[in-house]
Amino acid sequence: MITYNDHPFLLFFSQDLHSRFDELTFQTSCEEANQFLSDSKGWHEMFGFVASMNTLNKKDTTTNYLVTPETLDLYHNDKKFRYYQFHDFCKSDIKTQYGTLLFPNGGQFVYVVMGKPETKAVKNLKGNYLCAASFQSNLFIGFEEGIIINEGLDDMPTSYFSDGATNGAYLVLIIICLAYAQKQAPLKQYQTQKIKETIYIL
Repeated sequence: MITYNDHPFLLFFSQDLHSRFDELTFQTSCEEANQFLSDSKGWHEMFGFVASMNTLNKKDTTTNYLVTPETLDLYHNDKKFRYYQFHDFCKSDIKTQYGTLLFPNGGQFVYVVMGKPETKAVKNLKGNYLCAASFQSNLFIGFEEGIIINEGLDDMPTSYFSDGATNGAYLVLIIICLAYAQKQAPLKQYQTQKIKETIYIL
């Protein structure tokens, strides 16, 4: 079951500049993580960008997916699936999108993918900027940033992992899930009265 208690960033990411929380309530596992979050420009800009987009659009414009065990099995065990999803996405005309990937056990990724105009305007970079943060319920796990350029992924040296992940791990998961979601559309919606955000079953 998806709830705000187990998946708090579903709520945090749907706020706009007028309704967003003064502080995000979550935990970290160590002082190193606290210091990273304090210093990380990308981490702070991620939430500001999403709140600004929700404000400009006058509604919650996040896209949220509940990732099923079947999709996770494809991701972990089908190399051909991973290859084609990744390369198809990187070669596509990427538009700005942001939201969450949710897992039944309380796992969450929040993600931002910027179109080329937004990447240039916000980051002053070429290509498509993207970032992702990982949480287990309200515990911060890690954060990663990168650029999709020349049909490939360049990881930025501004990442933090406490779960043993390697460079590119978070961003590749986001890319593959978003590519797969585009090809599976229209997706069924997850039905619940406990939350207000729209969640698609992937």
